[in-house]
Amino acid sequence: MAAHHDCAWASEKENECCFHFYVDRLPKNKVDDYRLTSPHCPNKGIIVRMQNGKEFCVNPDQRWLILLLCSCLVLLLFDLLKC
Repeated sequence: MAAHHDCAWASEKENECCFHFYVDRLPKNKVDDYRLTSPHCPNKGIIVRMQNGKEFCVNPDQRWLILLLCSCLVLLLFDLLKC
């Protein structure tokens, strides 16, 4: 995850949807950012952007992705509490 902790929680594009999901684990040290798909999509998904700019649609129920999201939340909370 990038050192600046980019954690996006909404899609930047109104109709950005995932129709096919990448099934393999992505290396977390190469993940740059991620965002949710649009709430209007038929399938919930998370779009993961890698450091090389490639993007992958991932099923939000994948355990490795849940752990990645939780670690990002912890880092964000820690940064917020360092007043």
